[in-house]
Amino acid sequence: MSRKCARPPGPVYKIKRMYKAALTVVIALSATVALAELAMRAGAIRFSTSFHMLDLERGWVLRPGAEGWQSNEGEAAVRINSRGMRDRERSVEKPAGSFRVAVAGDSFTEAMQVPLEKTFPALMEQELSGCAALGGRKVEVLNFGVGAYGTAQQLLTLRNHALRFRPDLVINVFYAGNDFYNNHRQLNPSNGDAAPYFVLDGERLALEQPFSKGGKPGAFAAGLRDFYAAAVRYSRLLQTATQAYYNVQRQRTRAADQNRLAAEFGPDYMEWLAYRPPSHPAMRESWRVTERLLLQMRAEVESSGARFRLVLASNAIQVHPDRSFREAYRRKYAIDDLLYADRRIRQAAESAGIEVSEIAGPMREYAERTGTFFHGFRQNPGAGHWNEAGHQFVARLLSGAVCEEATRPDRRR
Repeated sequence: MSRKCARPPGPVYKIKRMYKAALTVVIALSATVALAELAMRAGAIRFSTSFHMLDLERGWVLRPGAEGWQSNEGEAAVRINSRGMRDRERSVEKPAGSFRVAVAGDSFTEAMQVPLEKTFPALMEQELSGCAALGGRKVEVLNFGVGAYGTAQQLLTLRNHALRFRPDLVINVFYAGNDFYNNHRQLNPSNGDAAPYFVLDGERLALEQPFSKGGKPGAFAAGLRDFYAAAVRYSRLLQTATQAYYNVQRQRTRAADQNRLAAEFGPDYMEWLAYRPPSHPAMRESWRVTERLLLQMRAEVESSGARFRLVLASNAIQVHPDRSFREAYRRKYAIDDLLYADRRIRQAAESAGIEVSEIAGPMREYAERTGTFFHGFRQNPGAGHWNEAGHQFVARLLSGAVCEEATRPDRRR
């Protein structure tokens, strides 16, 4: 009696086995990811969300509707409104009988380190509501700040976006700590090619578009980045992975940039270059471009019928409450005057008839007298961006200046 030989499994059977194995792996991975995500949420573990996206006009902008936490410095829940502003919802149409202020600037104005209601634009809106010189008009202070912007991007923001809201007053916040570097391609330590620049062609400002050297990103690459940025909003795991990646990538990029720039300008150039009289050709050119940009900004704002005020933001070292700490820093970097850049910009602006509010001088006097840290958070007090006390001080100083200006007969509108 013959025995039949077992027939080897056919291709259909093999495919089914592979499918089942792959499905088992997918289910196991999905369950692991879901459990990890739930554990992170239950433990209230947060990492910063992505709030920005690529833009072919300004290099990058805030992504409308983005929402999440910022935890790299301080901690705050952040929501970007439908018009791409770190602000509550605003209408382009100006309410009748209102007084509107548009504020442009960089990360000091964007202010993701503190809750929205603690930012100086939001606090100014409250303070100015009690200004008798405004005649009881409803006050709106609109925040157009975007992190890492230089003066070129701030001008483009005002020209093509903020002025459409028909403000009565435009405030531009200039930060000497890095705006000079952001305004010159050779000096810019990050996002160098992504940013737009203005260069001087004689006395005329000529615009260099973003991505003009490395090439503009394609639609697929830009769309993929935007999709990932949107997904990061919802996943703690993606936030963790992104944070880890950028921490490593930032260190590598920063090291490469610092090595390149240190060879050209000296070690730690960002700590001192803007606070000495400019000697390097790139820095002299940045000063010329910056001063010309501020004049152009004032001209465009006033041609729209609004007033213009320049605000000079403080750097943390300028207003550190410990005088000996400031002096040690000044000697280390051979700086004669930590307020050099602010005073020079103020003198140039006021000689051109621009209203200027300087933050560092009065803030330093108050900090030294009271021991208050206006910059920094629990992780690093006395360094970095304005904390809640800093925003409150700035709001009161600027509200007082704006209200006082509104009392002048030639300034009422």
